[in-house]
Amino acid sequence: VADEAHYWEWSRRLDWSYYTKGPGVAWAIWASTHLFGISAGAVRLPSAIAAAGMTLAGARLAYDITDGDARAAWYAALALTLAPAYQAIAQLMTTDIFYSTGWVVAAWLTFCAVRTKSIPSRRIIAWGIFFWSLATVACGLAKNFGQLFLARVGVGVGEAALGPAAYSMIADYFPPEQRGIAHDEPVAADRAHRREALDSV
Repeated sequence: VADEAHYWEWSRRLDWSYYTKGPGVAWAIWASTHLFGISAGAVRLPSAIAAAGMTLAGARLAYDITDGDARAAWYAALALTLAPAYQAIAQLMTTDIFYSTGWVVAAWLTFCAVRTKSIPSRRIIAWGIFFWSLATVACGLAKNFGQLFLARVGVGVGEAALGPAAYSMIADYFPPEQRGIAHDEPVAADRAHRREALDSV
């Protein structure tokens, strides 16, 4: 497959980033081929591992949502494993399987965060804003690509704290029949703000 050959060529010249994608797929191929030799199986092994992780995370999400129903977990695992689209991307070394795995794992972790509430949501949001504000300042003070890269990772980590905590607060303050509207209003406000910012450019 052309994409696989493209990414394998990247893995022979490791870098922080490439002109169309981030470095993750190249580093994964590099690690696999250095451990198991240069072959099609070694190049595609990280994709198979990511697909297994996605199946396990999806099964665990279904198990947790249904309060421990093992059948729901098995059904979710089978649905993910047998879906033709996921079968295709699990057998090819492209970025698609990693995106899919990331979304499923994020959904499971978000559910866990909303359900657990071991730390008050307001405190999570406050620390998240504080952390990504510091990281934003660090972006402005960066003197090379490595420093900018790490600072931008910090911004992403700080911003990631907002979503789950905000949804948890919405669940605390609104009854189930009103949560749909409560979820939509912040999204609509954010889009309106972005549209206004673009119009003013």
